[in-house]
Amino acid sequence: MISLSPLITIYDLETPIEFIGEITTLFSLNLKGVSNSRQRLNIHVLKEGEIERQSIDSSIKSVWINFNEKSFLKLTEIKKRKAIVNLITNSFLKISKELNWDNQAIINAQESCEKHNFKFSYSTKDKHKKGQKASINYLINKDKVSIYFTISEKGEKAITTLALDTFYLQIFIFNYFKKFKWLNDNEFGFVFPNGITYSYSTLTSAFNWHFEDNEKNKWFMRSIIYKEFTSNEERVKWMYQ
Repeated sequence: MISLSPLITIYDLETPIEFIGEITTLFSLNLKGVSNSRQRLNIHVLKEGEIERQSIDSSIKSVWINFNEKSFLKLTEIKKRKAIVNLITNSFLKISKELNWDNQAIINAQESCEKHNFKFSYSTKDKHKKGQKASINYLINKDKVSIYFTISEKGEKAITTLALDTFYLQIFIFNYFKKFKWLNDNEFGFVFPNGITYSYSTLTSAFNWHFEDNEKNKWFMRSIIYKEFTSNEERVKWMYQ
């Protein structure tokens, strides 16, 4: 399970930024020893002339901070990613003294984001089963998360294969992909609500769903498979099919 501490959300940008979720997730993942998973940091971007302020008395910490969005939009993508990391860093530093947070840990998270070229990639620890081992790698692209399985047997070359593409929210907000394991001696995969599983078989080199055949389970399975939408109307129609 990927633990984000705290969950970071950026509000009030006038222009949608497709990689915002990737950057906030990357920063949270690399921030060590500052907060816990029950807390949130809400960053509110101010318009020119508005006054910076903060609210830190509850588990939801809020910072209102200046950010020059017009200048930001003129940057290259890599510099935009860096600017968002800097915005997050400055927001944490603004409230770190009052909350007794370690400034160096915040700076370390900023530097780690840069070392990763402001791109999110996360691999789980190996899970072992009778001479076999398996891990999962997550890659974020806008609102899509690609999930790869890497599986190897003792003495054999590891095989990495795309398991599926899902929505960002399904992993980092709804936590549907938090449970994964060896289901038996030959199958590794995810265990979802209602006993649904999605696994890779080392015998057949294929992915398989196992579920009770009903409409609720079919809807759930459809909802976690990534799909691009051309409009909000299409998204809403898809949700309520």
